Amino acid sequence: ESTDEVIMKFEEKVLEKDYEKKMETTVTAEWARILITFPPEIEFSYRPYALKEELIQIATNFAGISVGIYGFDPQSYSTSMTSGPMWDSRISFFGYNLKKLSEITHDLERTLKRNPRIKDTKVVSNVWGWWGMDTFEYILKIDKEVLGKYDIDLWYLYSQISPYISGRVRKLPIKISGKEMEISMKFPEAEETDLKKLQETLIRTRAGEFLRLKDVSSLEERPVAGSIDREDQQFKQTLMWEFRGPAKAGQRFKEAVFAKLDLPPGFSASLEQTWRITEEEEKQIVFAIIFSLIIIYMILASLYESFIHPFFILMAVPLALIGVFVAFVVADYTFDSAAYIGVILLGGIVVNNSILLVDHINLRRREGLSLIDAVLKGARERIRPIFLTTSTTVLGMLPMVLLQVDEGKRHIWSSLALSAVGGLISSTIFILVAIPIFYLYGDRIHTWTIDKARELRKAWKGL
Repeated sequence: ESTDEVIMKFEEKVLEKDYEKKMETTVTAEWARILITFPPEIEFSYRPYALKEELIQIATNFAGISVGIYGFDPQSYSTSMTSGPMWDSRISFFGYNLKKLSEITHDLERTLKRNPRIKDTKVVSNVWGWWGMDTFEYILKIDKEVLGKYDIDLWYLYSQISPYISGRVRKLPIKISGKEMEISMKFPEAEETDLKKLQETLIRTRAGEFLRLKDVSSLEERPVAGSIDREDQQFKQTLMWEFRGPAKAGQRFKEAVFAKLDLPPGFSASLEQTWRITEEEEKQIVFAIIFSLIIIYMILASLYESFIHPFFILMAVPLALIGVFVAFVVADYTFDSAAYIGVILLGGIVVNNSILLVDHINLRRREGLSLIDAVLKGARERIRPIFLTTSTTVLGMLPMVLLQVDEGKRHIWSSLALSAVGGLISSTIFILVAIPIFYLYGDRIHTWTIDKARELRKAWKGL
């Protein structure tokens, strides 16, 4: 079906609805897109959600094309964005007995295949099996009954075809200069065996007749694991499948399958996916963020010989997080592990503008200006340098946010760059207002606290 014919089926469903809506369709030779919007009274009703479910039902009827339906709620629907299946669900199994482990995974695979929602399944034994090309081995099955009719045994057959398989003829006697010796020969073509040509190989029987190898044998292709991985001395196999339907429903189905597992002693299973950020990794990243802020604070405290001024400078970090949140909401990006790394990177970048501002205010105060005059003049004189440094950084990272490999696919560094860009923009805007205010009132509170402490000390000595 052409792109136009496919997209028209979705359009017909939308046009069936008698409530107000706006539909914009873009169609090219290779892809099509429909954007549906609603007035407020329809948008906040049940109708968009019901329409979305109906469109998902239509999408499940198509095969061999990529379809995605998004909007209004976290539940979404998508099929594979490539020519192969998209393994959106997986369960990893562990055990010390590889044979028994394979039986467990393949039994569950057969059960899953009976579900009409399961499109494809695959069992892999190595960590990269989900991504790489399948590996196959070829089995040459000999029909012994047919072989017996020609009065040929297996050893004789092997001696006839071994030069074409291994490329070597062993124990070939030859006499050189009157001296007998055994030599081996190898055919250079043996490194690239053509299986079809191998089956056409002529075999000479003991009676002098000729037959082809395919007349007495068959060639069978069988998938095998590229490697066998172990984790904590246990063999690991992962069962993967593609679920036809909304992502939320697929997640519920996977959790239900996992909950019903009845594994024998010594075997275990896990839903954890190493390519996604786990709870433990998230805790480690949060610890790294806090630790980096502590290190920054200690460096600034030693530089300014003050515990108050570093606090003013670090106020840029929470101000930057506002921009990070807004940027990810507007861009509709997933806050993944790369985004966390971007926040750590952001902590070291946004404080630079705060240092420029606070250091210049301190300079004006050392020149003899009053607190309020130093704050106003210092902030006013640092506006241009702060905007220039921020602009160069943001413009330098912007291509990383916008650059995509294919339609709908982002580079891994897009989230990292988006964190930095969003945080820098918001922190630059807010620090020029917030930090001077915090500096002014913070310094006044600090001075008031010191004066009160002196008065209390004098009163204590007077007693």
